[in-house]
Amino acid sequence: MKINKVTLILIAIIIILAVIVGVMSVRKPVPNDAREIEYQNQIDSLNTVIHGYQDERVKLDSIINDYKYDISILDHKMDSVENYINWLKQDYDEKIDGIRNYNSSKLNKFFSDRYPR
Repeated sequence: MKINKVTLILIAIIIILAVIVGVMSVRKPVPNDAREIEYQNQIDSLNTVIHGYQDERVKLDSIINDYKYDISILDHKMDSVENYINWLKQDYDEKIDGIRNYNSSKLNKFFSDRYPR
């Protein structure tokens, strides 16, 4: 079996192409393009801005939680004051009803006991 020159050249070309394709597929692409570098810089600056906003959000969340705590304390105080006001209303209503039930004989007895002659 004889291999002619043309077949030998074709086999050599195929081997060389296979080696070139293999080297190009294994080789890591280097970002030497100016656009890629610019895009990477923009991505990095956006990531920096995002991290800054995340830090600010954590601070604001903390402030919001402090305000929520203060509001809950004030709500509790308002409930206490409202309960005290309701108690006072009820107490005064009872006293006023007691005063309304006084007739003239009870009034005379009250004042005579209070201011003896």
